Amino acid sequence: MNGDELHGFARSRALELPGASAEWPFGPNHEVMKVREKVFLMLTTVPAASSGYGVDDTQRGQPVITLKAEPEDGEALQRQHPSIAPGYHMNKRHWVSVATGASIDADLVRELVTDSYRLVVESMPRHVRPFGWDEPDAVSAARPSGSSMIDRGPVAGSDSITARRRIRRS
Repeated sequence: MNGDELHGFARSRALELPGASAEWPFGPNHEVMKVREKVFLMLTTVPAASSGYGVDDTQRGQPVITLKAEPEDGEALQRQHPSIAPGYHMNKRHWVSVATGASIDADLVRELVTDSYRLVVESMPRHVRPFGWDEPDAVSAARPSGSSMIDRGPVAGSDSITARRRIRRS
């Protein structure tokens, strides 16, 4: 997968989700996907000469997508995939940046975009959430029920993000 494909898969999935919209608040090279004015995905290219705090050297000059992730999931993803690093220009604990790499495929990108969207929507008051966001066909179509592309290692009673969230709510 090249950088254009990475951006294309992420953009396509994001715009399938209820209430999602694209904006360019930082210029034409920094596309931002929002749901109800909250960011869940950014598409950009890390400048080759970037000297920002925490910029991963492997991502300089590379097209990346930056997404929200549970802290444990972000850490697991970074251990599993060399082309996933802490979020470029974002809170390094809650965001990850994904560049192209051998282990990055369309299914993983689709899952990460969907999970980022869910995290943002679930943080909203119920009356503000987009209509249909929790319908199985709208959001969960990213992967079969109960499966996950993220190997988190041993997680008490769960191997998927969705199941772990259900446990936390109980």
